[in-house]
Amino acid sequence: MLPLTLSSYLWAGVQIVRQTVRLRHYEQVLQSLLPSATVVVFQNKTSQGSEQLDSVPPSSGVVEFEDDFIRLYNMHLQREVDLTSWTCYTSDFKTNESANNTHQNIYVVVETRHVVDEQIKRTHPDLKVHVLGLGQPVAWKSTDHFDVIISCGLSSLVRMIDAFGQNRLHLDEDLKIKGFATIQPTGQPQPIYGSRNSSQEIHSSSAPSEKTTDNASNGATISKGSITTKISDTMLNCSSPSQNAFINSHKQKDVGSTKSAEFHRRSEREHQLRDDQTKKAPKPPNILVYCGADERSKQIYTSVKSSLSMCVNTDVYIIYHLTHIEMLTSPWVENTALLLLSSCPDLALEVKEKVSEFVFRHSGSLLSFDTSVESCFAQKINGGAATEKSQLFTFKTDESNTVTCLRGDFYYVGNQGVSECIVPVGGSGETGDHSTATNDVQQKALILHTKLDKGGQVVLSQLVLERDSAHSAVDSSSFVTLKSSNTARLAALKHILARLGMNVSPRATPDLTPCCLLTQKQELRKKFLASVHRKLDKESVLRSQNFSLTFLENAASITQVSPNVLPVITSETSSDIRLLEGFAEQDYWRNLDTTKLGQVVLYTDVITSTMHVFDGMLFSLPHGIYPVAIAGRQTSGRGRGGNMWLSPRGCAMFTFPLSFELDSEMGQRISFLQHLVSTAVVHGIRTLPGYQDLNLRLKWPNDIYYGKDMKLGGVIVTSTVMGSTIYSTIGCGVNVSNSDPTICINDIIELSNRSSGMTSGLIPLLSPAGVIARTLSTLEALLAQFEEHGHTKFCETYYKYWLHGGIKVSLNLETEDGHGEGEVVGLDEYGFLSVCKPSGETISVQPDGNSFDMMQNLVYCKRRV
Repeated sequence: MLPLTLSSYLWAGVQIVRQTVRLRHYEQVLQSLLPSATVVVFQNKTSQGSEQLDSVPPSSGVVEFEDDFIRLYNMHLQREVDLTSWTCYTSDFKTNESANNTHQNIYVVVETRHVVDEQIKRTHPDLKVHVLGLGQPVAWKSTDHFDVIISCGLSSLVRMIDAFGQNRLHLDEDLKIKGFATIQPTGQPQPIYGSRNSSQEIHSSSAPSEKTTDNASNGATISKGSITTKISDTMLNCSSPSQNAFINSHKQKDVGSTKSAEFHRRSEREHQLRDDQTKKAPKPPNILVYCGADERSKQIYTSVKSSLSMCVNTDVYIIYHLTHIEMLTSPWVENTALLLLSSCPDLALEVKEKVSEFVFRHSGSLLSFDTSVESCFAQKINGGAATEKSQLFTFKTDESNTVTCLRGDFYYVGNQGVSECIVPVGGSGETGDHSTATNDVQQKALILHTKLDKGGQVVLSQLVLERDSAHSAVDSSSFVTLKSSNTARLAALKHILARLGMNVSPRATPDLTPCCLLTQKQELRKKFLASVHRKLDKESVLRSQNFSLTFLENAASITQVSPNVLPVITSETSSDIRLLEGFAEQDYWRNLDTTKLGQVVLYTDVITSTMHVFDGMLFSLPHGIYPVAIAGRQTSGRGRGGNMWLSPRGCAMFTFPLSFELDSEMGQRISFLQHLVSTAVVHGIRTLPGYQDLNLRLKWPNDIYYGKDMKLGGVIVTSTVMGSTIYSTIGCGVNVSNSDPTICINDIIELSNRSSGMTSGLIPLLSPAGVIARTLSTLEALLAQFEEHGHTKFCETYYKYWLHGGIKVSLNLETEDGHGEGEVVGLDEYGFLSVCKPSGETISVQPDGNSFDMMQNLVYCKRRV
């Protein structure tokens, strides 16, 4: 027994020495970096898979320090965070007075995601280190993840890094810490209370604080009464119910550290004070979505939020997930502009009581989709055998908008206040001549709008409009039907939201952003910039007829971003990392396997169109370097024939130049280029292991389709001949991950996973950056094959995916032959459509001078003069 005791003490002593040395190393590194640098901390070998911060990815950072536990990235420039969209705990924070980082006043943003942290869950309670035990909380923000900003000293930051590397740092078991970074806060966060006095008044009745020592944080103290309780109660009364998981652990500690009766008396006093201030405090415009208590609720909420974001003005409203616990415990009622219930037909009694109180007592607005609470507001009658749960239902909201969606088993007859039938059981839509419950109580409604006498209002719906039902389809037919009606579904949902008084005006067009120059190899960067600099004027501007590029060393030099002027940040170390938030750079480089294409990237988060980026450098690019311009969003995307191309986030949108000698195989058949690019998109995905059965197809001449029903993207090519060289600019857009309002590749992947019936071995979703890189890699291989083997070999690949082989087409000819029929036999030697007429004659038709409705098997050929 004695040797075991001695060895235990020896082991503990070694660990203490190691920790002391480790902390000293961390402190020395931080002292050399702060306050000017942004240090991004990631778990290294002790974590189960390193995760990248959403807000500060380390893609262009330098690793300043690394050991067996953590890795510190130096982003070189202190990252500024605008706090105007954040919520502050008190009104004391003033960025213009005290938000300057020093070694005693460091601001740190801690980013988490909403998932159970299994490692923290297994950690002994005595070893856990809570973030709030190491600093003073400043503000928080919740979007797809939860961020909290704290202010701390250097020693606390060192302990935070050490605890993070040891997997002992936590906020809550339901919030997994992804990483953190030092920041420079700017702007003023929104306080919960209108003034400092009101905040102090609320907490003036708090019990005396109780000091508790956190052993895991080396003696750091946290005042359970004055700090943690204050934060917890304040956050529970704020506009963000999704923070409640973060708060629960603190409230439990508070209950344990004070007498129960005293705690409840204090809570009642504080709530009474809050109620007294309600009339003075502004009501945050929140939309809360409740999806039941089962494990599917988060998944359903994600789909509902996606649809709501397409309908309401998200510059005005914040959409939150109201969990089951928050529904019952959080004071969400006063801060809610709309409560939406989805996919919870069997609500618990206490939930029904909460919802009824919100509508009747607080005059709230409720939008309910087939829930058991609806019997409180209208007669809910089973539709009988005529309806089935999965039945598709079609109705019209007006002459131009026909919606197909799923419907429930019931219908409604209004019995509270004045009720209006929006969609009757018969299927016709709202016409403006509403039947009311007082005039026709037998009116059977699938969507019913009821205005209550005391001001509340309710819309009840048996039609699934709040989420994309195609995500639950398991067969291609219903998937296509629902997806095709998705835009009409969103229009119907938007109409209902407008009836409830919600702001459904479009969001403001996003501000244009500068461009970042990205490479993996420094010599490529130098070679590219050398070729560009030869064309710059005295102001370092590369000018073309309608578009100019301004090359700058860093973001601090930017003076203008406009539709015609794009600043390009050239320094690898000084690029503002915020400009890369929409680009998964690591995924791009991981999927890129080229020697020429895409090795230089010009990425911009928001641009009018990438098609103009290379206008001024098309004829002067160095040999063997073909850069690619990639956009996170386009505000004026361009399609074939001058069509506008909708380019929201989630689309792979990119443009790149190519050049060919006229006597080359491609130079002789340049019209094949659009076919090679569209084939590269489809072939690049379908040759990935597991993706070969995805029904991605090619529609002649340049479109990418799901089956023959829905368009996913397209290609546009412009070419210019100068001397003996053809210079081409290729633009491509394909929807990878944006499910609303139309279809995306990830929708098809999810359908394939559902149809397989497997719970493991599912093929993963794709990112726009990965698809772009995969397309460029495949295209480079196809171009090499084309040069070596000609168009015949390429057509073998093309025909695997195209939609038109062997189909009969109607030829509407403005010639002596008039109307006729033919059979599509393939592409001719120049890439044009080859059609065989009944007489045996084969004719070629090409995009110029012809109109095509290939999905209707029609080619309209104009007379050539």
